[in-house]
Amino acid sequence: MTPRQSVPAVLTVLTTLPLLRASFPGSYFFESFSPDWPERWQYTSVKKYTGRFDTVQPEGFQDTATQIPAANQHYGVSATLKAPLHAKDGLVVQYEVKFTKGHTCGGAYLKLLSQTENGYTPKRLKSKTPYSIMFGPDRCGPDSRVRCAMPMD
Repeated sequence: MTPRQSVPAVLTVLTTLPLLRASFPGSYFFESFSPDWPERWQYTSVKKYTGRFDTVQPEGFQDTATQIPAANQHYGVSATLKAPLHAKDGLVVQYEVKFTKGHTCGGAYLKLLSQTENGYTPKRLKSKTPYSIMFGPDRCGPDSRVRCAMPMD
């Protein structure tokens, strides 16, 4: 793998309810989706990703969350980390997803993006944006699995 200068955390979601939450103080990146979360996250302007999240207080959770208000849309939003991640120091990535309202088909992927020669532009986020790690649930009908991908350079 080539050295990375920075690795933005990106949440790319299709028809689901994603929650990102760190479980201990001093986390490298923590998102509670407080009312000001849109100041830290930026939506892509790529035509395919027209969905916009709602902020809700899900039953049984202390933190607020983002919710997908409309089915059959693509959602793409990203937040850039303050400094590069170095996996050699250890890395734990955690988030919670709760499927609701008869979710039948779609995925809820969290991606840690790779640094590119041209730099990263949140407005141009798309499914083919290079990443270092992608994982999350994928569900279609009775088939349900967790996907994890780490492309080899």
